[in-house]
Amino acid sequence: MFRFTIRDVLWLMVVVGVGLVWLMDRDRIRRDRIELAKREAEHVSRAKMWEAEAQRAEKRASASREALSAIYVALKIRGLNPRDVIDSNNNPIPPWRRQKPDFIDDATR
Repeated sequence: MFRFTIRDVLWLMVVVGVGLVWLMDRDRIRRDRIELAKREAEHVSRAKMWEAEAQRAEKRASASREALSAIYVALKIRGLNPRDVIDSNNNPIPPWRRQKPDFIDDATR
């Protein structure tokens, strides 16, 4: 039979304890790497989503600018100033509230 001293048993406990701590640490590192990979994939997905949203917003803004320039051209063709049809808050002025310039005819005086 083998005879073990208390010192041998204590050394065995230290080696087993260090081995268990090392394995637990490796497992924690593995779980952290998996979690980081998930977060990175989520961030990449969100970044792509926001990039696509920014492109859609840019297209909408471009379409709005084109429509606005077409409106300005139509107003200019009709001889109107944009300030004649919108107020200072960019709200449309109804036709019955538009002020037409009063022309004074010298012949009627």
